[in-house]
Amino acid sequence: MMFKYHQATKHTVESIFRNQHFLNWDTMPDPFRHYDGVPVVDLPADPPPPGMAMLDVLNGIAGERVAASGADFLSTLLFYAASISASKVVPSTGYRYALRVNPSSGNLHPTEFHFVTRGLAGWEDGLYHYRVSSHMAELRAKGDPLPEVAPQAAVVFVLTSIAWREAWKYQSRAYRYCLHDVGHAWQALALSAQACGWRARAIGEFPDDAVAEALRLTDEWPMLLLALEGETAGDSKPVAWLDGVPNCLSMETVTYPSIEEMHEASKKKAWRAAVAADRAAGVVTGRGRPFGETVRGRRSALDFVGGDRSIGL
Repeated sequence: MMFKYHQATKHTVESIFRNQHFLNWDTMPDPFRHYDGVPVVDLPADPPPPGMAMLDVLNGIAGERVAASGADFLSTLLFYAASISASKVVPSTGYRYALRVNPSSGNLHPTEFHFVTRGLAGWEDGLYHYRVSSHMAELRAKGDPLPEVAPQAAVVFVLTSIAWREAWKYQSRAYRYCLHDVGHAWQALALSAQACGWRARAIGEFPDDAVAEALRLTDEWPMLLLALEGETAGDSKPVAWLDGVPNCLSMETVTYPSIEEMHEASKKKAWRAAVAADRAAGVVTGRGRPFGETVRGRRSALDFVGGDRSIGL
């Protein structure tokens, strides 16, 4: 992999014309991360949708928790929060690309989903990565690499960003798109958990470097932790790493110093009390479409018709 550096300039009309950016399709980052050399666990296909109306979920009503194995629960949770929902074809080239249920600027998806499980029925405790391309879980380590994070949570998600996926298109301003993307991923995951009867608590203040080191991340930055609570987790177990290798996403990577500086300035250097997430609250009442049907109809890339047509409820 080759690395280049881009020197940021003051953002003005003149600078935009001086720096005419053209997309290099040969170096477009792979939108799918996977880890080579680790066990891959199948998640049950076509999980049943949570029996909730979409507007009930938005109004803060929790769904009924159905007794299920860890595999069934995680499959439902991720299928309605981060999975592929459809595909599109470029008419001129025939190129087919995937769309997901969690929105993403430019459909570039810089956010990755890592999660630690503790005491789920029939599921081995460990650190996993969600392989979106095949709806599977990759077991990166057995045990608990984050025992001090929400110790009573049965599942702790670590949402990370791969800045290059956004910078490839948006250059120095990509960091704000990464933050936007994490927000979408957080709410997609929190609402899916709520529909399944679980409470999701976001933790925005944590020691970035310590979490990145604990999870052995390379080109990914931890951006948000999400603890799923609702039952007592099992005792934490020592970590046994399986030494998976992250796939190379691009033949060339351009590093933008301004993005590095912004992320460094945002890091948390020491522990403080976790910041509780604001619960999403809808202002529209009523029931309407089912939660599962609405989510699976969501797309991470859109076409706009224009004219006098409006979006229905």
